[in-house]
Amino acid sequence: MTHYVIAEPCTSRKDTNCLDVCPVDAIHPNRKSPDFTNAAKLHINAMTCIGCGSCFRVCAAQAIFSREELPASYEPYDLENLQYFQLARQERA
Repeated sequence: MTHYVIAEPCTSRKDTNCLDVCPVDAIHPNRKSPDFTNAAKLHINAMTCIGCGSCFRVCAAQAIFSREELPASYEPYDLENLQYFQLARQERA
């Protein structure tokens, strides 16, 4: 199953339309997270994402791509998204 990746166009813009439409709360930090205000961009948890594309359709920054359609120049953002959630798991442990 595909997952979606939030790339560079979200940096410093942090459009939150995607938070409102994600049916599985795969996008973080969300508005309730203590680090939401200071976060430079949002991230999609590949393990939680169901590949529905709702976030992609509402992203005003055009920063969200399916993993399969992610431009080569944005590939580091797939790794960044994965690392974000690995770090969050370590902090909770």
